[in-house]
Amino acid sequence: MRHFIIEYNKKDGLWICTHLDSGVYCQFKELNFNRTNQFNLFEYSTTPINQLNQIVDQMINWLHKNHFDKL
Repeated sequence: MRHFIIEYNKKDGLWICTHLDSGVYCQFKELNFNRTNQFNLFEYSTTPINQLNQIVDQMINWLHKNHFDKL
């Protein structure tokens, strides 16, 4: 099962990476990840707060490994 998806929002000019199991998502501008990243939670998320840093870390590692050209 895929845990992450990444989509481009043409209207806002942002990449959106979502962790499907937890509802954590990150928005960032192409080639400007370090300055523009914003992590959020979908309203429906029931993920315990003590797991959020691990999910964010996994997401960043996945993005770096699979979508470095966008960061």
